Amino acid sequence: MANKNIIGILDAIRELSSEDITGMVYNLEEDKIYWNDVTEIDRATIDAKLSEMQSAENTRFEKEKSDKISAYRKLSMTDDEINAIDPTLLEE
Repeated sequence: MANKNIIGILDAIRELSSEDITGMVYNLEEDKIYWNDVTEIDRATIDAKLSEMQSAENTRFEKEKSDKISAYRKLSMTDDEINAIDPTLLEE
């Protein structure tokens, strides 16, 4: 059974920068992240990427869930039978 991933800030930063994040420094006053005082990514950019990535993950998860339900229905399975296999599929 697949789980929906929760996308975190570090996931978004990794998507935005090809640099190694081990040198990351967060400047609270400027609300920016720096790598070795060279690269900066402002918080709004990170938040936008985070939102985009989480939305894509939510869509992927819902499609996978819908595809499973569709496959079970093609096998003429009842809701009770589907719930017996995976009780999370028919949850709202």
